[in-house]
Amino acid sequence: MEPKDWAGTTTDEYDLHRFPANKQALCDPAIRTYSSTQPDDDFRQPYMTLRTRTTIEATPFAHFYRFCPACSKEIRR
Repeated sequence: MEPKDWAGTTTDEYDLHRFPANKQALCDPAIRTYSSTQPDDDFRQPYMTLRTRTTIEATPFAHFYRFCPACSKEIRR
């Protein structure tokens, strides 16, 4: 099962990073998220909640989002 660990930031909603349980971006611990996984996530944008990369790429708006290259390469902690 693919983890729900991608979300945007309040600074740039289209710049998505991977956030493990500590809610610090894999590429830079200074980047944090307050996103979470909630029952109403289907009504939110990817920058407002943690989602799988596959789910985000399947949306009609996927072309707006940029997946952080450093987070894409990082091995999960």
